[in-house]
Amino acid sequence: MWYSRGTLFEDNVVRRSRYGLHYMYSDDNRFRRNRFEDNQVGAAVMYSRGVELTENAFSFSNGIAAYGLLVKDADDVYVERNRFVGNATALFPRRSEDKTGALGSVAHFVAQAAQKRVQRSDMLADKRRQLGSRVA
Repeated sequence: MWYSRGTLFEDNVVRRSRYGLHYMYSDDNRFRRNRFEDNQVGAAVMYSRGVELTENAFSFSNGIAAYGLLVKDADDVYVERNRFVGNATALFPRRSEDKTGALGSVAHFVAQAAQKRVQRSDMLADKRRQLGSRVA
């Protein structure tokens, strides 16, 4: 999805693709109750703002550079009540000019220069959990 605004992407299933969702240059969109399974990357949210991801499942994204959810250079990203299961990396928030951040035991991500929030999201059986260059 590129250059879209005000869209609701709901109740979809994407399997065995390079990207379950490749989302760029789009603001103020919502993703709810989708399943991204057996993809190289479950979802990549890039160069966007005002994105809500709620009640989605990101499962079994495996391989080199595989992520359940990749967030790159995006602001005001809200991630709540999602499931991350069996991914090489569950959540990878990256911002080239701001690599700060922390993922606590309650899965709450805070970046100083952006409003990125992860709340009540389950991360199960992931091989590694990275934030920028840090491993949590």
